[in-house]
Amino acid sequence: MNETSLTLLDRIQSAGSDQDWHLLEELYQPLLLAWAKRFQVQSDDVADLIQDVLVTVLRELPNFSHNGHAGAFRCWLRTILLNRVRNHWWQSKRHLAGEAVHQELQELEDEKSALSELWAEEHDRYLLQQLLKSVREDFSSQPWQAFLQTAVENKSPQQVAEALGISTNTVMVAKSRVLSKLREKARGMLDL
Repeated sequence: MNETSLTLLDRIQSAGSDQDWHLLEELYQPLLLAWAKRFQVQSDDVADLIQDVLVTVLRELPNFSHNGHAGAFRCWLRTILLNRVRNHWWQSKRHLAGEAVHQELQELEDEKSALSELWAEEHDRYLLQQLLKSVREDFSSQPWQAFLQTAVENKSPQQVAEALGISTNTVMVAKSRVLSKLREKARGMLDL
């Protein structure tokens, strides 16, 4: 199988390179940090909790089997975070989680809850932002603006062409090139 066709998870499961693991860690630490804070984990405990989540992911990843449904990894990661936060509160002698935290943890456990949907939305939005950031430096300002205005802001190519002082064809080519680069980069990362 061609190495470039594997997702980041596949590469970690099969070869386990340090570079791939660090990419996964870099991708997810900020998202996990924000969610740990949501559950009132104290700032001096957050780093340990996130490390615990990531160690669990690393240890259990060989047993993870993607079921083919979009978001399988996202749900699996949510469950690990949920269990690690619960474990944190159970083991903590200094802090007792309030009833609100326990209720939120129960809500997050329910895959159909509003909080689980929020987790999914934030996860996908966060990974998209990371993906956009990872390809931004590959493009000069004008093609990048053409892409953002057409693909993200949903402006028509004609509007963007007028605003940027370029042809509509140039706008479409710029959008196509950025999308192509995003697809290429996404193939090496996670299935969203």
